[in-house]
Amino acid sequence: MVLSALCDANLDPIGWARRPRSYSALRAVIELARNGDTRFADILARLVEDEVCTASGRLMYRWDGGRWIRVADESRYLEAA
Repeated sequence: MVLSALCDANLDPIGWARRPRSYSALRAVIELARNGDTRFADILARLVEDEVCTASGRLMYRWDGGRWIRVADESRYLEAA
């Protein structure tokens, strides 16, 4: 029953990329985009457009599971590029 509910839900297998929770997630999106995966290139372009990150790869906001949190100038959120 639970499994069928999960299968019926429209789960997004790359939702982690659309809503990066960390510098590491953003870095993975950038790397996949650079390697020619157009899905991740589109996601990266949208993240830049929405000012979640900069074009140079600096994470400006991170997803905490329910909302976007502005990233303070913390060393762990330095440029991902």
